[in-house]
Amino acid sequence: MATDYPFASLPQNRHCFGEYGVKLAPCPDFPCTHTPCHDPDYLADQEDNFRDPAYHFRLWWEYHNEKELGRVIPVPPQDEETRLRFDEESRILDKWCRAMRVER
Repeated sequence: MATDYPFASLPQNRHCFGEYGVKLAPCPDFPCTHTPCHDPDYLADQEDNFRDPAYHFRLWWEYHNEKELGRVIPVPPQDEETRLRFDEESRILDKWCRAMRVER
C-alpha cells in the first residue's frame, strides 16, 4: 500500500474504534473513516509529528513565536522545509478558526 503518509499510516500510529469505543484492528486504507480529519494539511502535520516529534514541537513553537515576535522584529524561517511547514501550519490554523466560527 503506497501512501503519502508512511509514518501516520503505520498500524501502531492509528486508532480505529467501533461502537461503544471498542478498539478495532486498523483499517486497511488510510486515511480511514476513523481518522479525525482527512484534510491534507492535517495529515501532513500528523506525519511530521510521527516522523520526528522534536522537529514537530520545534516547528509549532517557532511558528507561534514568529507570529508574536513578527509584529516587532521579523523572524524568517531558517530553511526551505521550515518555511514550507510554516505555510502549512498557517493553513491548519486558518481552517480550524473557520471551522470553529459559529454562524449567527
